[in-house]
Amino acid sequence: TIRGTVANATLENFHADAQANIVGYERNIDTVISQGDNFTLPFQSKPEERGVIFNISIPAEDYDLFTDVACQVLRPDSSTEFNSAFDYRTKTVPILFSENDSSANANNYILSIRPALALPERAHAWRLHITEQRYTRHNTYCIVSPSDIALFPFHSQALNFTSTTELPIPPNGYRNYGMVELSRSSEDKISVPIVW
Repeated sequence: TIRGTVANATLENFHADAQANIVGYERNIDTVISQGDNFTLPFQSKPEERGVIFNISIPAEDYDLFTDVACQVLRPDSSTEFNSAFDYRTKTVPILFSENDSSANANNYILSIRPALALPERAHAWRLHITEQRYTRHNTYCIVSPSDIALFPFHSQALNFTSTTELPIPPNGYRNYGMVELSRSSEDKISVPIVW
């Protein structure tokens, strides 16, 4: 059982039904690149995973060092699975893993981030933050109690999340990642990420 708290920081009463799913696992990478202008991160897909999303950001003071920042995901044959550039300081990189690719290196990839320094003769250390979210092929449903949430303005309520099956154990260095959905109606839903 996992415990959490939901709060109503508004001036209105809040009523909703709650559900929760564990969708995968995540980790954060905070690093400083002090040599060169390239960052690479080799990664692999696992049979139980359907995809990964990298949410990448560079602080404003470091981003200003560059004229542009290329972002690619390369396959073993150097072809690209993803090829784009940063939109200001951030980039979201979604990769969907194939279930049918049976070649030996099919699950090996390299995330490559290559900025172009505005003044190449003045090399400068720069920081990079990446949140890597791995999504499993099957979500794990959690029972939320109480499932009917009624909150008065500026009140909070404790919630218990109990899995109907054994919780997946994330790989070393990762933590479980899921979503709590608060539904007021079929069109009025709030999704809240949870990690532990």
